[in-house]
Amino acid sequence: MIEYAGPERRGKPRIREAFPVKVMGKDSSGQSIEAEIQLENLSASGLYLALQQKVANGAQLRLIVHFISPFNGKKLAARVSAQGIVVRVEPKPDGKQGLAVAFKSHRFL
Repeated sequence: MIEYAGPERRGKPRIREAFPVKVMGKDSSGQSIEAEIQLENLSASGLYLALQQKVANGAQLRLIVHFISPFNGKKLAARVSAQGIVVRVEPKPDGKQGLAVAFKSHRFL
């Protein structure tokens, strides 16, 4: 994948931090997914992550993001539950799928 090096073009700035996230939903064959992984980046409108399971564009996912603070010894600072829809799927070199997920709703837990 070619990394864009120009000025940021997105409407919302991205945070490039590997926060832990629990992903729940259905894979491309309709099987349930429940995976605990790390984000690649996050914004106010969505997030990007890499998942081993194959997920279709348009799939609905439930996510629980665990925000960790570097100021308190990397302890849990907050958790956010979000409903999202997969808006982009791209293959990764390691065999995983990169998923861009747009938030439909979210709330702090």
